[in-house]
Amino acid sequence: MKYRTISRNKLISDHLIYAVLLIIFFLGFYFKPIFLNHQPDLDHNTLNRETFKLQLEQLDPEVSWISNTLSGIPVFRNIGIEAKLTSIIKKILPENFPFMIFYLLLGGFGVYTIFVFYSFHRVIALISASFFSLSFYFIGFFLLRRADILKFTGLLPWIIFLILYLKNRRSLLASGLLSLSLILAIKDPVPGLIASILILTLLFWIINLIQSLVSRKFKSFLVFSILLLISYIIAFLAIAYPGFFLIKLQNHISGNLTGIPLVSILMIYCNLLFIFFWGVLVQFGTDNINDEDSGFYYYLRSVITGLVILLILLVIMRLYFDLLFITGLILIILTGLIITGLLILLYKNNKINRTLFSLLLIIVSLVSLFICGSRDLGLLKSKAELPKLPERSISDTFFEDDKEIFRIYPLGTEFKNNSWGTYNQTIGGHYNYRLFRYNKVLERCLNTELQNRVPINWNIINMLNVKYLIYKDKISVNNLEYSFYDLDKKNIIYKNIRYLPRVWFVDEIEFLGSESEILKRLNSGDFDPSSTAIIESELPGIGRSLNSGIKIDSISSGLLKITTKTDTTLFLVISEIYFPGNWKAYLNGSEIPVHAVNYTLCGVVIPAGEHKLIFRFELDELPILMKLNLFAVIITFIMIFFGIYHYVRKNYKGEIVYVIKR
Repeated sequence: MKYRTISRNKLISDHLIYAVLLIIFFLGFYFKPIFLNHQPDLDHNTLNRETFKLQLEQLDPEVSWISNTLSGIPVFRNIGIEAKLTSIIKKILPENFPFMIFYLLLGGFGVYTIFVFYSFHRVIALISASFFSLSFYFIGFFLLRRADILKFTGLLPWIIFLILYLKNRRSLLASGLLSLSLILAIKDPVPGLIASILILTLLFWIINLIQSLVSRKFKSFLVFSILLLISYIIAFLAIAYPGFFLIKLQNHISGNLTGIPLVSILMIYCNLLFIFFWGVLVQFGTDNINDEDSGFYYYLRSVITGLVILLILLVIMRLYFDLLFITGLILIILTGLIITGLLILLYKNNKINRTLFSLLLIIVSLVSLFICGSRDLGLLKSKAELPKLPERSISDTFFEDDKEIFRIYPLGTEFKNNSWGTYNQTIGGHYNYRLFRYNKVLERCLNTELQNRVPINWNIINMLNVKYLIYKDKISVNNLEYSFYDLDKKNIIYKNIRYLPRVWFVDEIEFLGSESEILKRLNSGDFDPSSTAIIESELPGIGRSLNSGIKIDSISSGLLKITTKTDTTLFLVISEIYFPGNWKAYLNGSEIPVHAVNYTLCGVVIPAGEHKLIFRFELDELPILMKLNLFAVIITFIMIFFGIYHYVRKNYKGEIVYVIKR
């Protein structure tokens, strides 16, 4: 067997030095969050989101439905082999290392690898990697606690590199690593980011298609296309869960689940493009120092002159006109670009040598980055000082003492306060998380004025099992009675004496076929949800009972066990938010259909006699999707294993690895 030569070892050691420098820059820049255990500060809105996420994390891993916030929403957890890989990485990292910014360091190494792959000088590769890892723009995602975006952003350079490497080498190892990178990048599916990488890959594929048509290298292009397609198919099989449910949820939730604005996606790619443009500019400038006929320096001088003039104008506008949109950030970036250009000119005219040029370039770049990011990083607070899940308030304790099953309705500004959903089942919360049907009812029916000039639709309040209303002022309504006063929050708690239980029988059903008809009926003053249920498909044979009974044997998030007794066939309304296909009802062990009731609730037909009913939220597709996940991850690691074996075997012989020989 032939061992690697000394020159190869030296090459590795040189790259190792630059990798260590990048890590040192990174640790110094993120010193506070890494070594002092500081975290991004939270404003009120962010705290609400964090409370909601913490609440989800405390649920039983098997629970797929959360009842507290928004009266009930599905929770599609990200589980699978790749989730275990992520947990292994977390265990390897230091205990206080913020996992969010780990991906920025990983992305920096990806940028460095791309530049080295295209034979850029290692100093340029190092600075470009620093630009990425210490980017002031990506710090914003860290401060917003967008771990999903940071993870994708950190893996994006590796995805780009592996596509480029796959095109040049058509390597099985590159295909396997590309699958793994895609799986890790999109395992928390953010549709906007997934669409962006698909568009980028498609554009790259089209460019290579055109090149292959011109050069007539169809065979190598075909192999590249097949390996690229295999990588993406494997990746999407691996994230079939929760990707499948994300698509399903999009059809049943109000708002858009893109997860990130289009402008932010464009900025991520523009940031990368700026980094590559800067690297090409410097590399091209230093490579052409002996080419006196080149017009490069003429254009470079013109660009620098233009930037200097623009910089002066910006300073004047900032000082004399106080234009707030001209931020110091722009001035710092322009100054850095100008100094970079001047350094290239000095190097070109032999005023400084390569070592000094490299050193000054590193210093200027790092100083610019540290200045740009210092203000934002100053927003960090010690983890011990950050707000956690709110402690139980006086109101929470009052609700806890009531052992009945009920929901609450915070009125006014408290309606969107997620803290009410931490310990109680509330009908409020974030707009973007509400199921479509439920949100339609709240928007078009909840605040309809039905009586006593109070803009509250008691049909909706009663059928949603709302026992208590919370408000800061007095409410004079016949069906409300004073229950409690929260001295801390200055809230009055009213009891709704007409609230309906979580499950009840109705005397009659109405069939209405359209959404508008149902919502109009819910707003009708003569509609009574305690005796009438509105359904969307005709059900014959429903009677009216003189002797019936219901007992809730147990209730938990997404599961109700009920005992019913009737003397005729009746219709049972269940005050859980309707989600088609996943609510299952089992009567004495046999599944029965679940119907949409009053547009947003559930209902089942109960025959005469005594029965045991289990009403449960289930993910039917989960077993097959998890098998696909396991299969895809196994195939990925098989490809990586054989790719490494093939690479090492050929590399020791001094050959370049290709799937097929040129």
